[in-house]
Amino acid sequence: MTRTVLFIVEGEKSEPQFLKKLWNICPGPEVKTYSYGTNIHRLIRDLFSEGHLDEDLDIQRHLLSQETDEEKRKLLENTYNDIFMIFDLDPQDSIVDYDKIRQMLDFFDDSADNGKLYINYPMLESYKHIKS
Repeated sequence: MTRTVLFIVEGEKSEPQFLKKLWNICPGPEVKTYSYGTNIHRLIRDLFSEGHLDEDLDIQRHLLSQETDEEKRKLLENTYNDIFMIFDLDPQDSIVDYDKIRQMLDFFDDSADNGKLYINYPMLESYKHIKS
């Protein structure tokens, strides 16, 4: 049985390109990438729209309910063994809420269950500045 992994990332360009390069170097499971298109703080605002995070939240179903792009909808309709979310911290954002970020990290703590959240600081592209 082939393992299929979904990566939910914020960007349309950098993160998908990075993941594609990574999986070309280190082959593993079948990997699909969904670009959310904005930062973690907009996702938090969306997920906490009623003031709290729903304990029964299914991130894949939630994103599918809001997605209008047909190709992205097809991606979200698939079944995945693991879901990883990768976002930059973006502490300069005007709506940053560290308490809600902690709640998100506590909730999205298992890739095979409700998803695993990783937050880059300062940002994913910082790997380009490493000399060795």
